[in-house]
Amino acid sequence: MENQNMRINREQMIAKVINTRYSVDDQIAILRQRDAKPEEYQAFFDFAEQVKKDVSAEYAAMGGGDGE
Repeated sequence: MENQNMRINREQMIAKVINTRYSVDDQIAILRQRDAKPEEYQAFFDFAEQVKKDVSAEYAAMGGGDGE
């Protein structure tokens, strides 16, 4: 029971992994400038989508839950 309380949910893990590469300020800047810097935005978007896939697969392998 105690171990389950220490787990973070899937969405929190996705945010933590994305934050290892892009700070919140960086993410805001990229989103704000997505039309001016489409290559930078696409790199961020592709990374975030891959993180979502990887983290979702990891949570599914741990029993199908989202960690809550």
